[in-house]
Amino acid sequence: MRILVPTDFSATAERAFRLAAEIASKSKGSIIFLHINEKEEIPYFDKIEKRQEYKQQLESKQLKRLQRLKRKIVKPFMNVMVSTIVAQQPVVNRILQLAKENQIELIVMGTQGASGLKKTIVGSHASRVIEKSEIPVLIVPEKYDLKDPKEIVFATNYHRKDKPALSFTIDLSKIFNAHVTVLHIQHLDLAERENAHHFSNYAYFLQRTFNDAQLKFKQINSKNIQETMEQIDKDFPVDLLVMVRRDKKFIEKIFIKSFTKDMACISTIPLLVLPEAEK
Repeated sequence: MRILVPTDFSATAERAFRLAAEIASKSKGSIIFLHINEKEEIPYFDKIEKRQEYKQQLESKQLKRLQRLKRKIVKPFMNVMVSTIVAQQPVVNRILQLAKENQIELIVMGTQGASGLKKTIVGSHASRVIEKSEIPVLIVPEKYDLKDPKEIVFATNYHRKDKPALSFTIDLSKIFNAHVTVLHIQHLDLAERENAHHFSNYAYFLQRTFNDAQLKFKQINSKNIQETMEQIDKDFPVDLLVMVRRDKKFIEKIFIKSFTKDMACISTIPLLVLPEAEK
């Protein structure tokens, strides 16, 4: 698997890089390790040549820093090829451009700073990458305890367009020898019998489609779907939460009330967001 890992040299970005290295190692893949100059202040120079020389020195310094971090992280993963790139902003467009140019299959990003979850979900580079990306984006939260994901939860509203996303999820689960639970959260206001019938048909469709995968299916009744999603790890084990992007603002719709002192499971569990299939 070809993976792109942007970094701001924070501890959380380093954690994301470690997880990406684990995925690349197990999938015999490769990584592009990227830093984008975002807010570097360049002193005034009376000549353009001196300004360009300063920018080149700055880029060289950051590239060396990337390479030092690369050597530190990938030391246990000698089979993983990592290339390092220092690029110029705009950040989001550059990430997406490099992903397209290098046929990237997965973007892995960490949350940012003390207010990591809120900055990641609403208004950050990561949220805008999720909104625009045509490939899967894996968000690694600030408090994540690095480990191989053994329990993957694929949250769905039983759309048949989810099939490509579930296929990607199953491929990822095989890398880690993990279980996949297909989860649907039913609102109690809906007709329970009819909804149960729809989910049963959907489960049958998926099991026939992916007959070589050991899928589990679970439906949860809930008065508040948003709150149930926020605390999903209390209902059963989950090491990785997977969702399909329905529209550009879907994360805000689901998690806009999640910025409590607890921040629920999504402050500790990675979130994999996949684009919805066009057909």
